[in-house]
Amino acid sequence: MDDTMQILHRIGVSYVQENIYYRVGEVTTEQGWIMHLTCAHPEYFKMLGSILPILGRFGMTYKILRTKELLLKCNEGLFGSQKIGKAISVFVQDISGIHSFLEELLPLAAGYKGPAVLTDIKLADGVYYRYGAFLPIIKTDSWGKRSRYMKNDKGELVADEYAVEPFMPSWEPNPFQYRMFPDPILPSKAHFLRKFKEVKKIKKGVKGEVTKGVYKRLFLFKTPCVIKQGKKGMFVENDLSDARDKIRWQYRLQKRLSRIANVPVSLGCSIQDDDALYAMKYIPGEMLGKYTFDVIKNRPWFDLSLEEKTRLLDYLLRVAEQILRLHRAGYYHRDITGKNFLVDQKDKIWMIDVELSYNYKRKIPSTPFTIGTAGYISPDQRQMQFPHIADDYFAFGALMINSVTGIEPGILNWDYDKRLGEKLSFLLHQPDLEKIILSCVDLNKHRRPNIKEVITSLKKVKDRLVQATSSEESNERYVPVDPGKFNQVIKSFGSALMAHEGKWFTSIKNDFDQYVYPLQDKDVLPSLHNGIAGPLYTLLKAEELGYDVTRAKGNMRVAWEYLIEYAERNMGTLPPGLHFGSTGLALLFAMGVQNGDIAWENDMFSLVDRLAEKRSASWDLMHGLAGEGLALMQIEGLLPGMTRAIEYLQQAATRLIENQAHDGSWLFTGENKERIKYSGFGIGIAGIVYFLLSYGRACEDERAEAAALKGLAYLERVAVKKEGHIAWQNSDKDNKIGVWWSVGGPGIAMAFLRAFEMYGTRKYAEYAESALRIHPERIVSHQLTQCYGLSGLGEIYLDAHRATGNKTWLDRAKWIEGLLWQMYSSNDKGDIFWLLTNYRFPTPELMLGNAGVLHFLMRCASPVNASLPLLV
Repeated sequence: MDDTMQILHRIGVSYVQENIYYRVGEVTTEQGWIMHLTCAHPEYFKMLGSILPILGRFGMTYKILRTKELLLKCNEGLFGSQKIGKAISVFVQDISGIHSFLEELLPLAAGYKGPAVLTDIKLADGVYYRYGAFLPIIKTDSWGKRSRYMKNDKGELVADEYAVEPFMPSWEPNPFQYRMFPDPILPSKAHFLRKFKEVKKIKKGVKGEVTKGVYKRLFLFKTPCVIKQGKKGMFVENDLSDARDKIRWQYRLQKRLSRIANVPVSLGCSIQDDDALYAMKYIPGEMLGKYTFDVIKNRPWFDLSLEEKTRLLDYLLRVAEQILRLHRAGYYHRDITGKNFLVDQKDKIWMIDVELSYNYKRKIPSTPFTIGTAGYISPDQRQMQFPHIADDYFAFGALMINSVTGIEPGILNWDYDKRLGEKLSFLLHQPDLEKIILSCVDLNKHRRPNIKEVITSLKKVKDRLVQATSSEESNERYVPVDPGKFNQVIKSFGSALMAHEGKWFTSIKNDFDQYVYPLQDKDVLPSLHNGIAGPLYTLLKAEELGYDVTRAKGNMRVAWEYLIEYAERNMGTLPPGLHFGSTGLALLFAMGVQNGDIAWENDMFSLVDRLAEKRSASWDLMHGLAGEGLALMQIEGLLPGMTRAIEYLQQAATRLIENQAHDGSWLFTGENKERIKYSGFGIGIAGIVYFLLSYGRACEDERAEAAALKGLAYLERVAVKKEGHIAWQNSDKDNKIGVWWSVGGPGIAMAFLRAFEMYGTRKYAEYAESALRIHPERIVSHQLTQCYGLSGLGEIYLDAHRATGNKTWLDRAKWIEGLLWQMYSSNDKGDIFWLLTNYRFPTPELMLGNAGVLHFLMRCASPVNASLPLLV
């Protein structure tokens, strides 16, 4: 029995577990007023003991978080900004007696220190409220995004959004109005704001904003500055110090350090009840991490020029010199990352964030701040042990990893990977530099070299580089893939590593509203793109290629059951589409029938037909008619008896042909209802062209081929010539240049490759190959996915080799294959996996996760002439 349950038992209430909460009482109305009480996690149980008896006496229905660890995660924004501060949620289902309830509640709640509830209106210290759904109505759009709704007084659906400006219903009187009062601007803050003026937001974070401003000197605002905010109750330590205390400490610290190290000059600080504001001189320049990334340009170390290598080593040496000054002055830095150092316009290195530093000579702060940056913190610091100088040695080693590879150390060194040396050898081909890095990140802190020793060693590396007559010629060092590794990857899909109760999950971004609370920052979705259907698709392909998927069969059965039940239950609201909607599920079920996993009975025939008959209002491959058409072509081949698939296919093609613009493009509707011409493959004209070419040839439809060629001509006209390659703007309204499968030249090349395969016209191959030269020959990137990364790029290279016969593209694909087999992580159970969109844990999705990596690696290793995922 956990501590929260003991409190509930002690006060004698019955409760039910509801995801990450315990709920007391029944929710009997669909919507209404919700109160939220905030506190910091160290005081959570104390708060429950004082507040819950009051809630019980007034018969309130409420939810509390099951553990104080969950409250810590909520308060730090790990579950989304909409969860911050919500320690207790009270559902006000009857407003009679609310005044007496508040008179008793508010004095007690005011005694607890917690962060502001961003989605609510402040009622009093520690208490916030909003109007919203108790039992929300959920709707899903063509992107797979789910939105919350409730009803107004006319029975119409209105969005229930977690907005910064909380929604106030016009049809409901506000029972809290009599208690509302404005937050006063305290004298210290008013004085501060007279000296500083905010100009532009630089960064928005859960612990506070960072703003560029100007500082008044001699009656004029003319000195550029940075204003940093620390919010009350954010990043609370066990001694109840919070983000405001870190701001206060940074102000004092930078005033001292500006005389001995390169830190911005402190200009002023204001501490008030709800937040702290600190101003420092603005230093124009680039973060060190971005600067080094721009030097590396997605290439391995051995492909960099001598000048580029020495420049990177120079920056590391200068950072090390700053850290050495800090240590000699009696401080540990404790957060050495590429984001906390800046390269100014005169090439000078600055330390711009020292708030976690600890003075080991004077032993201040008396309770050291504990939170660091994942991937850079040592095992001791991760376990929140007392600060040690060797923590900085480890962090500098992690910074070196990032600065010479361009990849975050948390990816290459996940859970302090024993294979880190092998990975560095593959990427660097420079043993002396590899040795320095590995010694710094040694798990035994007593074996790590100090910063002075590292400086000496780095200077020797630089000298040897300069004195060398020539750089080492790279041999790709391909190592034959052990077939057993494929079995370990497939095994990971059958374990609990990427599944909850047998259902594969996806990672959820912080500000996405989560409905499957037991998974916290994960969710179970149905789609092929980023849901449970994607891994199932890949494992079916693995069976086709002869791989043994026995170890994943249990989770595959759970997936089939979940998807069939989900499709039946949500048929009315399920959007159409290949990647996120019903057409993709119809394709998967057709594959399951052919595979033998699903019985082809009348009920299944009806289900596939109902899923396949839905038509989208959009045109593109991921969400619209082009993707639906590609799915229907495959369904017709898998289920010859399903004759209506041809009818649906012709409907999709006809609508695309009829809605083509005179210039050969297609017009899409943007977020603000403006008309846009997207160029890309997943989202845009290239994907439509690919479908119409494929459909036109397969179904002998000359209109489709003519429309496709007209679309290709449009793409030719809007291509942008770059140095060594061609590219496309993302749209006629967005001049950014995409570089991956979904958006960018490599994906657009797929349309030209299909045209070259069909007609043999040389210019189509030239456009495709020129587009693919946007990346270096040996690319290195932390982006590994199908949609926006190396797996999708590698698949396109394989198609380019098949279409053109040019071995260059096969060599590039094999380089990516070798890189991916170096970059995998593993656990003590023998699972092999990759960290992709989320660096803290692996996810299984097809287009954004491990299933996509597996698909590419299987295709690369197989002599079978397979296609990219979901294509023909």
